[in-house]
Amino acid sequence: MLPQRLPTEYTEVTDGGVTELPLRTDFICWMRFEELITDCRIPEDRLVITAMRLIFPVMPRDLSRAAMFMLWFYRCGEPPKETSESGTMLSSRRAYSFDADFPMIAAAFYEKYGIDLWETKMHWWKFRGLFMGLHDCRFTDICGWRTADISDDMPDYRREFLEKMQQVYALPVSANELRMIEAARRFLDS
Repeated sequence: MLPQRLPTEYTEVTDGGVTELPLRTDFICWMRFEELITDCRIPEDRLVITAMRLIFPVMPRDLSRAAMFMLWFYRCGEPPKETSESGTMLSSRRAYSFDADFPMIAAAFYEKYGIDLWETKMHWWKFRGLFMGLHDCRFTDICGWRTADISDDMPDYRREFLEKMQQVYALPVSANELRMIEAARRFLDS
């Protein structure tokens, strides 16, 4: 998609006409948005309002339409990703967490692009394009190790290496995820 310009406002249509509402476009804000929408501890009924407060300095009137806009903006104008037949995303393993991995992400940006993320304001779409273009650095190696499928038919040295890397670079597990894992273990043990 080739935008004519990066979006910086949300167009709200009401009975009174059209209003352009400002929205926060900085990548740090949208990193927080991603962490928020992937946090299973936040009840769904609070999630939308919390996200709206994060993104919009002035609360839109049509929350449903604004929520759709937020997701469109988050995806950088792209359509939603394909899901499998079971309705889940194709990959269930998280490759990264902006919260846990920010120092490595910042190092990768500095190494590859000469951009200091600690000091930079950058539009989310620009950041996302550069982020998706990262390659051949420690951060992308770690993402690959985290999401690698380990099978019995691979050489022992490779399997052992991947198991070790997945343990060393495992993302933090939330308290809610730990409760779900423990409940599954109890179920399987009974």
